[in-house]
Amino acid sequence: MSGNVLELDGVTKRFGPVAAVDGVSLAIRKGEIFTLLGPSGCGKTTTLRLIAGLENPDAGRIALAGRTIVDAERGLFTPPNKRNMGMVFQSYAIWPHKTVFENVAYPLRVRGVRGAEVKERVLRVLAKVGLAGFENRRGPELSGGQQQRVALARALVYQPDILLLDEPFSNLDAKLREQMRLQLKSLLREIEVTVVLVTHDQSEALSLSDRVALMDRGALVQIGRPLDLYNAPSAPFVRDFFGRTSLLSGRICNVAGDGLAVSLAGMHEAVLHISAAHRGWLAHGQDVVVSIRPEDIQVCKDTAAPGELSGIVESALFLGERYECSIRISAEKCVLAYVAPTQALQEGDKVALRLAPDRVNVWPT
Repeated sequence: MSGNVLELDGVTKRFGPVAAVDGVSLAIRKGEIFTLLGPSGCGKTTTLRLIAGLENPDAGRIALAGRTIVDAERGLFTPPNKRNMGMVFQSYAIWPHKTVFENVAYPLRVRGVRGAEVKERVLRVLAKVGLAGFENRRGPELSGGQQQRVALARALVYQPDILLLDEPFSNLDAKLREQMRLQLKSLLREIEVTVVLVTHDQSEALSLSDRVALMDRGALVQIGRPLDLYNAPSAPFVRDFFGRTSLLSGRICNVAGDGLAVSLAGMHEAVLHISAAHRGWLAHGQDVVVSIRPEDIQVCKDTAAPGELSGIVESALFLGERYECSIRISAEKCVLAYVAPTQALQEGDKVALRLAPDRVNVWPT
């Protein structure tokens, strides 16, 4: 298990006939921020609870720092307080009648730490999370962001092998959520702790993670760097979960080397040229779906050249840093494109759409 802090091997958890977690296997490396991502009900929170010891799996094995802590076949189950994991709950669970110092000191006291060592470790971790001088305040006197940092300090004070974060930004307003993402990532890098984060928010996963595991119906769909999941999705579920995408139906009209040409349905003589290296399933005459992200479309007030699409701006929504344009390319189909404000497009403008061949994905129907 060299370099891995946590391993799950074939972990399954059922609630009645439903497999909330279905044969999940993954390995989390030392020092990385690893995110379990997916829609509600996909199994990500149950997976986190299995890691923490708040649930017992029906099958599979879990190992922490090279030591097996759960093995369903052998009946081995290490209780949560013996796993050396820190956890920040969605609600933060800050005791309102206790001071910040008392909240953070609690895990040390239950582990038998006493005297000056408690004070030294609590004050040190409060300084790390930016709460030096807050030790005598009580929960109701803290903002949402400050409460989150208290919960984080409490989880870190006993130096866990791994830190578990369950939807840590869900109780914050939108502006504070963005600020705390930046602060949390910087803090986690500074203290060099291994993190498992659970979220349903793709922006959190993309901005915070070293690697992301996208889940659906209890199973892992794809694991990889955020950039890879976004730009090279392995399945339509991954493609549609991240960002916004326009889908066009078509048929392969030519395959040559590492490229292909696709004629688009309902668009006379509209042909896209696409990079398609290492896609062995592609064949001449095959029906496909082409996916295009709005940021990968270059919109120009020009006549479409061969390999480009022509369209008419149907709507242009000004959002400050960009326009979001719906561009009609056929009687039945519009695509979404992001356009810089300097272009000042207006509804009714005729435009050409230029697509980089390596930024277009193609899928079997």
